[in-house]
Amino acid sequence: MPISFWWENGRRYSIDRVTDICRATSLNAGGSGIRYTCHVLGRQIYLFYEVDRWFIERKEA
Repeated sequence: MPISFWWENGRRYSIDRVTDICRATSLNAGGSGIRYTCHVLGRQIYLFYEVDRWFIERKEA
């Protein structure tokens, strides 16, 4: 279960809670795997685990 992650700016963020875990595809990043729906600083993010690789789905600008 993920508890924190490092963002590309070098800052570490703690995950406040995980509300869902399911197999899913990231439409923005193009990968697929286990999707963790997480809450960080009051915002919902999708954190994916895909065969020895973690990634976060970015919001479209």
